[in-house]
Amino acid sequence: MIFQRQFIVPSEKRVITRASLYWFLLTMAIATGLHWDRLPLWLIALVACLLGWRLYLSQAGARLLPLWLKTGLALASLGLFVWMNGRSFTIETAIGFFVMTYGLKLLELQSDRDAFLFACLSIFLIALTFLFGQDLLNVVLVSGSLLLPLQGLKTLQQSPGASQAVWPGLLQTGKMVLLALPLLLVFYLLFPRMGPLWSMPLKTRTGFTGLSDSMMPGEIAELANSSEQAFRAVFKGEQPRPVDLYWRALILDHYDGTTWTRSLFQQNRDRDIQAGYRQEDVWRYEILMAPHNHLWGYSLAGFTVSLGEAAMTGDQLVRFPYPVKAAKRYRQAPIPPVEQHLDARTRWRLVQVPANSNPVTRTWVAELQAQVEGERALIQRMLSFFRSEPFFYTLKPPLLKSRDRVDEFLFNTRKGFCEHFASSLAVALRIAGIPTRIMTGYQGGEWNEAGQFWSVRQYDAHAWVEAWIEEEGWMPVDPTAAVAPQRVEAGIREALMDNEEFLLSEPMSLARLSRIGVVNWLRLKLEYANYLWQDWVVNYDRGSQSALFSRWLGRDDLTRAAGMLAGLAVTVFLAMAFVSFWPRRHRRRMTPVERQIRRLERKLQQAGLVFESGRYTLRQLEEKASHRWPVKADEMVLLIRNLENVLYADVKDPQVLSRRVSRVRQQISALKLKES
Repeated sequence: MIFQRQFIVPSEKRVITRASLYWFLLTMAIATGLHWDRLPLWLIALVACLLGWRLYLSQAGARLLPLWLKTGLALASLGLFVWMNGRSFTIETAIGFFVMTYGLKLLELQSDRDAFLFACLSIFLIALTFLFGQDLLNVVLVSGSLLLPLQGLKTLQQSPGASQAVWPGLLQTGKMVLLALPLLLVFYLLFPRMGPLWSMPLKTRTGFTGLSDSMMPGEIAELANSSEQAFRAVFKGEQPRPVDLYWRALILDHYDGTTWTRSLFQQNRDRDIQAGYRQEDVWRYEILMAPHNHLWGYSLAGFTVSLGEAAMTGDQLVRFPYPVKAAKRYRQAPIPPVEQHLDARTRWRLVQVPANSNPVTRTWVAELQAQVEGERALIQRMLSFFRSEPFFYTLKPPLLKSRDRVDEFLFNTRKGFCEHFASSLAVALRIAGIPTRIMTGYQGGEWNEAGQFWSVRQYDAHAWVEAWIEEEGWMPVDPTAAVAPQRVEAGIREALMDNEEFLLSEPMSLARLSRIGVVNWLRLKLEYANYLWQDWVVNYDRGSQSALFSRWLGRDDLTRAAGMLAGLAVTVFLAMAFVSFWPRRHRRRMTPVERQIRRLERKLQQAGLVFESGRYTLRQLEEKASHRWPVKADEMVLLIRNLENVLYADVKDPQVLSRRVSRVRQQISALKLKES
């Protein structure tokens, strides 16, 4: 009923008030600002000009533009939009077109009907930010922004003489919105779960931070400047050690002398989904993954998917049927070791390096092979070389310019990030005839004690080597652990915390300031709150709904469970409506002023003044109290006069009345009377 009174569509046209117009202008500025990073500069400038022009007209009291001029401006804006965007059509283009037409609505924003439509457009534009992020901070920002168009509508319905105080008005609007939360919660829990709009295959030009399906020296190092969430992992039972957390994502098996990529053979392998067993109750860890617009997920070696949309390839890699544009959850269970084979053609392919390249490395490998026997021994000697020689782990290595880049790195610069070490070792092993591939993914993570989960961020991106050992299979080898063991033992954040280059593009990142105790505590608590939001709200899908119904009702039939809960919800709402609208015959609700009078009477009685409540007028109470406490006579007279002024004043604005009652309440609280 409150919403019906405040936000109902008017039946007749009226000119909107200046106060309401200001709220709508502020709404437009905020709604457009939420999309500033995906709108072209010219469109932002157009919206700013429209806002300034409409504000000027309001201040000057001038009329709106004539129809022919509004039509010409709209056609010119449309032509400019088509010329600037051409044939490109993405979700950002659609939002840009919406913002342009939304801004042009200011050209005719005059009547209350226009205002109602403008408020609806504003709410839709604000909600569109969920297409690009659903974290808790974004939800709080959107929720606060939605109060602005509602406040504009409420101001539109107020009388001209009503108070236009900003904060009391917003507070009242917020209270009205809170009344809808119970209904929203019931719909959210009971309504059949469908995929959100942002999970649809929408074409976008917005970049997603994360791994690439290729690797060249310097690319993974760039991810170390991003603290964005990659995924969270929750383990059941004993927690693993950070050194054991090698999250596998991609296999890069082709090297052209500068860049590692996936060969056509490997791309086909990544599409070859293996039929695995699904046991929902059998799992070791759960992954809550952030969107990255690719098909891959993350997995430890020796695990398979036991619950979720993801599936496993023959190389034990997680793959999704479509690009991940929304947060995903899946569980993984351990599997017994499987016998691995490597055919002759695959073996030949995995030892290929550019011919006649890196002669110094070839000579070095030949010398090592003459000194040791066996593949394992050769790998250990190469790792000893990385440990003993003056290699440096750094985010800003020198640029490798020569054709023989492995020679230049191993025997000259010796400064690099994980991809430099992994690439050099992989080439050396291939020269030695050992089938080798590069594995990219993430290593380690940060343990969150409050939430009992591992948080893996983009700066945890890592590259290492997998070498084929006869009769043993694929063996993980990490040369970075030989050069900078603190990287895998404590994580990159601890390893590079004192390095000024770490998170250089995010100087105010909480991860970079985590050495400060209060900041680190706040960072972990915010991380935990975000995890709960993603786990309970964003990832509440049909499977979660079915599990919730089964847990509450003990039934596996989703339809019957939903019917029972829906019936329960209807019963509760009917009961609430009955209680709210049933006439209260036996008692009348006191007004705010009457409550203060009763409050004053109780205070006088507690102080020893004997009288029957409700039987004396305010003047009679004034006389009795002044006679009992002569010292407080002046204070009592002032208090009674203020109560009378509030009681008999013809105040229509509830905000003004509330302020006056509040002042009287403060005076009653400050009244000190000595008990007899």
